[in-house]
Amino acid sequence: MRQLGFKLIVSMAALLLAAIAVFAAAGFACLSLYLYLTTLMAPALAALATAFSALLFALIVVALANALVRRPFRRRRADESDVFAGLEEAISLGKALGLESRGFMTSHLSKASMVVFGLGFAMGLSPKLRKLITDLLLR
Repeated sequence: MRQLGFKLIVSMAALLLAAIAVFAAAGFACLSLYLYLTTLMAPALAALATAFSALLFALIVVALANALVRRPFRRRRADESDVFAGLEEAISLGKALGLESRGFMTSHLSKASMVVFGLGFAMGLSPKLRKLITDLLLR
């Protein structure tokens, strides 16, 4: 268990360093684009064009990611309807439970936040308490 935690910490640190490197590279790319555009136009317009190009790039990345993740639409065969017979009821029950819990959380926001922060702190502090809370939540 400790080795798994160590691997998780090392992986998270590597991911954080990679994210910092990507943000630094994107910053330098935007800076170089801005400096190039200042030779062609006014600095304010160059800043606006750089910001627009960064937003356009982000939009393209999000659109590509959405296209890769989305599954293609399939038409259901007639014999598949029995398999998904209880799906609508499960969805409506989950939606009702979600709306009710959302209403409770928004009406008791400070108490709910303290409970969530306390559980997170307790789960990070004690492995036995983490196991107990996980067992209680997964029942």
